[in-house]
Amino acid sequence: MNSGITLELLLWHEVYSAQVLLYTDFSRDDGRGLYSVELIDAYEKVQSKMFSSGKDVFVQTAFFNSFFVFRSVNIRVLSGKLDICEVEIYGDCISPYYGYSCLDICYLACLHQDCTYSGECYECTPGRTGTYCEDSLYNSTDFVTEAARQSSTEARFSVAKVKSVINKYAVTLIVCVLTILTIFIGKKCLSSLSDQVVSEEEE
Repeated sequence: MNSGITLELLLWHEVYSAQVLLYTDFSRDDGRGLYSVELIDAYEKVQSKMFSSGKDVFVQTAFFNSFFVFRSVNIRVLSGKLDICEVEIYGDCISPYYGYSCLDICYLACLHQDCTYSGECYECTPGRTGTYCEDSLYNSTDFVTEAARQSSTEARFSVAKVKSVINKYAVTLIVCVLTILTIFIGKKCLSSLSDQVVSEEEE
């Protein structure tokens, strides 16, 4: 890279960074390859900037004491010529992302949706436990409350069942009574009708 050239490394998401390593081939430089490293946020504002040491070393380290949130890294050649072999950026994804490219999302059950590089929760939200906060955690109060809720549900179900049985038998009883009344009234009607026929015949 010649003087005035800028190499921009754009990342998938905003990340926190602590260290940027540049592997250079100083044997091919002209000895005047000075450059700067800038951390740029999503709004294209420079969050931090440092300059090369000017020493002929294979690895130039741009170390940032504080964590900065940034979206891209700009390597700008200020003078001379610079041969870059490799650039390494060490840092951490900004919450709620994690993973190699900061594309994976931490579980909702993680406290503040904050997790490790592999997605394990640092802490869980209240009532959750496990590596990924995937399990429910019941304390004694929760257990009693849950038991009371289940008992109440079972009691309501039992009452409804009893009412259903009572209604069923009540309907059956009413049908039986109506049948008996129908038979009784029918017999009475037949009896009075036959008495009337007999009396007419006697006349």
